[in-house]
Amino acid sequence: MIKIIGGKYKRSNLVVPTNNVRPTSAIKREAVFSIIESYAYKNSIDLYQNKAILDIFAGSGSIGLEAISRGIKEAYFYENNPEVVKILKQNCFKICKNNKYVIIEDDVMIFPPKKSLLPVSLIYI
Repeated sequence: MIKIIGGKYKRSNLVVPTNNVRPTSAIKREAVFSIIESYAYKNSIDLYQNKAILDIFAGSGSIGLEAISRGIKEAYFYENNPEVVKILKQNCFKICKNNKYVIIEDDVMIFPPKKSLLPVSLIYI
C-alpha cells in the first residue's frame, strides 16, 4: 500500500496492483508537486481551483488522487489493463467523494479519447 502525502486526504491508503505496475514513490510525488506548486505560486497561477488533471498510465491513480487531495476539481485517469482498472476504481471511490473523475479504459495511443474531456491544467505521464 501507498499513502496520499498531502492535502485533504493525507495519510489515506491506496491499494497498489501487484503485477506490472510501479507506482510513483512518495518522494517523487512530493518532488513533482513541490516543483509545480512553487512555479504556480511564483507566477500567480491558480493551479487547482476549477482545474483538471490527466493521469496517463494511471495504475493505482496515485498522482491524480494526490492532486484531488490537494484541491484539483477533476481527474481523468487513462488505464487499459482491466485488472488494474478494478483497483483504480476502488481507490477513486475511496478518495473522490465529491470530486468528479473519469476512468478512460482505452489505449493511450488512441488519442483523443472517445469520451470528451474538459481542458486540463496538469498532464502526468
